[in-house]
This record gives sequence, C-alpha cells and structure tokens, in this order.
Amino acid sequence: MLSRLFKRKSKTAPVFGRQSFADAKAQHDAHLSNVNAALRQSGAGPLIALPLCAAACEGGAISNFLLQIGANPFDRWNMMYFASDASTAQLLDTVQYSPELDSQYDQAVTDVIGRVAIAWDSFHDRFPNSDPQTTADFAAQLCDLLDGMARDLEPRIYLGRTNKWTAFFDQEATAA
Repeated sequence: MLSRLFKRKSKTAPVFGRQSFADAKAQHDAHLSNVNAALRQSGAGPLIALPLCAAACEGGAISNFLLQIGANPFDRWNMMYFASDASTAQLLDTVQYSPELDSQYDQAVTDVIGRVAIAWDSFHDRFPNSDPQTTADFAAQLCDLLDGMARDLEPRIYLGRTNKWTAFFDQEATAA
C-alpha cells in the first residue's frame, strides 16, 4: 500500500518544496564534510551518516513528497550519525557504527512517513480550497510530527550517550 501511496501523483502542486533533492543532498554532503573536517582537527575520526528511512535519501517519490511538505530527508529528523571507530565513539560519547544499524528503524520510519502522506492527502480531501497559509501551517505540523518521532527514537538509538558531536554540527550551522 505504501508504495502505491508514494507513486501516485500528488493532489497538489509542490508549493512547499524549498529545494530540490539534488540540492538537499549536496548541502548535507558539504555540511557533513565540514563537520568531519572539524572532528579530524580535534583528533576524532569522521562520523558516518545513516538515514532512518533509506528510501527518503535515494531520490524518488518518498523524497519528493517530503520535500514538497518542507521536510528535508537529510535533516536530523531522518539522519543519525555514528562514530566510525571505537576511539571516536569514546571521545565523542556516542555509539560506534555497526552494520546492524543500517535498516534497524527503516520500516517503522517508512510507516510513519506513510501516515504523514495519508494525513496530507486527507487534509486536501477535506479542505480542497484551503488558503496557502493554512496549508503551509498543516505542512509545518506534519514536519513537527517527523521531528518528534526522531526525538523519541534518539534515546533508544544512542543509548543515553551525550553525543558530543552535536556541538560540531552547531558550530558548522553558526558558521554557515
């Protein structure tokens, strides 16, 4: 069912898409590269980025839908970051990457995105003539739902660690 949901044409024009998939990916890659350079300068190894929903980061119907509502699939709600080695994990008080993490949450997050898509379609069915501000507000609420999902998952994923690497992301965002 979910694959059909994302493959069908959206009932609305992509008004909220603030950037293309290629731009979103390039921006994430550049940002991660800068963060990893700063980590290396501090004596740590690089971080490994891992999406909660891999299909959202591959381009296609799911990422197009997410970008349409303003949910960048490369933002923190869908991206988790792991240490590339044990010493970096210890230095940054985070979890070391292991292949078991690759698809651990993929189906659950894809299901949540599916429910968000259903809510988006239901909104347009119920309010076909909604004004742009109301539609934008609803899209923002859906994005907030995705952010909340990630905040709920992070303690389970990072096992209560402090994730000192977040400071490097904050520095990079401030410098940009």
